[in-house]
Amino acid sequence: MKKAKDNKISVKIAAPLTKQNLAQLKKINPSADIKNIKNDARFCIIDGQEVLIMLSDDKDVHPTYDSGVWVNAPNFAAHLEKTFNSKFDKAK
Repeated sequence: MKKAKDNKISVKIAAPLTKQNLAQLKKINPSADIKNIKNDARFCIIDGQEVLIMLSDDKDVHPTYDSGVWVNAPNFAAHLEKTFNSKFDKAK
């Protein structure tokens, strides 16, 4: 994360802040913009061009069995990024 910030790459994380993840989020806080958002979807948008979509609910699946789909879909990524940024900007 620090390398990304040093290279002027914006990292935004929207996630529910819990007792379980607070310590980890504090470690990356200087390198990323983090906001507390309750959400059901897990995804990453890469450079506004690609999307990694996690397929399972992490409450139901052990981390070693988690899976996702990475797609190169600029139109979809741009739309998802616009929607994400709108919610992110409104969050605390």
